[in-house]
Amino acid sequence: MIDRALWIPEGFFEARRDRMNGFRATGLAFGVALLLTALSGVALRLLARQMTGTTEIDNPGRPSEMTCEAFHGDTQPSGCDEPATITVEVGELFWETAVEQLPALFFGVLLLWLFTGVGLHLLAGGHVGEGSFGQTLEVVAWSMLINVLSVAISAGLLWLASQQVDLAVSSPGRLLSQMRRVTTTLPGIGARVVQGLALVAQVGVWTAGLTVVHRNERAVAAVGSVIVGTVSLALLFI
Repeated sequence: MIDRALWIPEGFFEARRDRMNGFRATGLAFGVALLLTALSGVALRLLARQMTGTTEIDNPGRPSEMTCEAFHGDTQPSGCDEPATITVEVGELFWETAVEQLPALFFGVLLLWLFTGVGLHLLAGGHVGEGSFGQTLEVVAWSMLINVLSVAISAGLLWLASQQVDLAVSSPGRLLSQMRRVTTTLPGIGARVVQGLALVAQVGVWTAGLTVVHRNERAVAAVGSVIVGTVSLALLFI
């Protein structure tokens, strides 16, 4: 299905034009957001497993020092005999933080879908042509399947890049430096190139899809798609 949307987008959308609407767009966007979140989670987990260095953190099972010092002997709260700090793997801390961010990623994908749809509808002639805003949103949702493919490829490239640097360090400063090095390796650069090419492909799909659903001139759809794509590209490489 991705190949048809990418290589023959006009025929792909023409065959679906009369059935395209906001409800279908929303369902598809939710599905894509789930896939992208899951892929990102897998990539982050693989990255976390490379971080085998250890660090000391406050023991979450021990009351504060002030609380323990306020009591003596048998009256001390449970846990005061525990060590003040414990040793943990850096990777586990990274993974715990990453998991907390995954819901934000999911909703961020949905917001990006909505804002992209608004921008395309206003700039690519959707508001003056035939069709509806819901159809514009479905065009955007179908184009996001390209993101699923590009994220899967980029995740593999970043995993290869992580093999070329030492992430098994304990110092947060050095770990941050090594993480930056991941993006400067050949596979890391390749991952960013893949993301850029995916955006170019999306602009082509937007142009074709909006031309079909709104029955406007292709040039009008192309100009609006390029503007939205240029803004997205600038944000990608900031």
